[in-house]
Amino acid sequence: MAHETATYTCPQCRRQICVLADEYGDHPCSCGWDPDYENEGDGEDMETNVIEKLRELIGDGYEGEAWDEVHEDVDAILGVYKPKGYSVKRVDEEFEDGGRWSNYKTTVYRVEQDGQVAHFSVWREEPATEMQDGMDLALQINEVVPEEVTVIKYVPGRAA
Repeated sequence: MAHETATYTCPQCRRQICVLADEYGDHPCSCGWDPDYENEGDGEDMETNVIEKLRELIGDGYEGEAWDEVHEDVDAILGVYKPKGYSVKRVDEEFEDGGRWSNYKTTVYRVEQDGQVAHFSVWREEPATEMQDGMDLALQINEVVPEEVTVIKYVPGRAA
């Protein structure tokens, strides 16, 4: 049985810490950094306002260390970070075939914190085969708004 894991970055030495997902932020780093347990669950620990933190991460793609940090921050905020007064709900998802080595997935999340609501679209390049699992692939995040759209589709049939 596989266990879900999460990886976070030590804010002091930037070392990657991999733990079980339900233990996110519970383990100190070997450099001496220790998570702040005094603020646990009050929503103030993660850059004060999570929606504003997600807005700071919006961009047109990332390279090198910045990309890695953005990727981890987005995964942490939308995946395992669960303070009081904060919720994330997946509201839409589209999958698109890419090519031989990767595919593309766009997921829209509804993020709510202390009564404030925002929607974020996360586009990810995903591995197409097990050989690419674990590779650093592209990620892009944008803020979006829900809008009703009328679409005309053409279906099989005969004109009158």
